[in-house]
Amino acid sequence: MRLSRGILILISCVAMLGVTSPNDRIITDPRSVTSPANPGAGPISINDLYYTRSVFAPSWSPDGGEIVFH
Repeated sequence: MRLSRGILILISCVAMLGVTSPNDRIITDPRSVTSPANPGAGPISINDLYYTRSVFAPSWSPDGGEIVFH
């Protein structure tokens, strides 16, 4: 009982070491954020925009490069 309590306290202390506060984070410069140009991109029609209301269950693609909807 005493050993398990000590292990629990030790695990809690180690877990708290990994916690960072928002003040520890570096602010990203918006000018440093870039995205590749897509020459195939264009305006979306109202009809196509209407059908986006029927998509659901977004998840990342296996390679992590796109979001897919089921």
